[in-house]
Amino acid sequence: MEPLYGTRAARLDDKFRLQIPSDWRLTIGPKALFTAGPDACLTVFSREGFDEARKEVDALSRADAEERERRRKYYAEIEHAMADKQGRVVVPPKLRGGLTPGQAVTLVGAGDATFELWDPQRFANREAVS
Repeated sequence: MEPLYGTRAARLDDKFRLQIPSDWRLTIGPKALFTAGPDACLTVFSREGFDEARKEVDALSRADAEERERRRKYYAEIEHAMADKQGRVVVPPKLRGGLTPGQAVTLVGAGDATFELWDPQRFANREAVS
């Protein structure tokens, strides 16, 4: 599994399609998995990246009500998108939140076959606070 790194500028098209950078496409593969990220972004996993990330969630106890709810919420929020021949994926409708067609976005490699999709201003503001 090739890690994804770096920061890239991108733009959603009028159908909320995202062009995955060409050097990230082999890692992400034909099926991207989207979920709401922890910091007001979207997290986009490759299948391998998702399988690795979910190990922690799968280890949660089914006997504990809070852990069961955490597990349920985690899996309920995952949406998949198949890449087209040009390497574009449609951001799933339920995860579009404040996104708009044609919007500029910032893609941030997360190092583990995963990247984050940010509103550029929100990402810049986050960096300014760090």
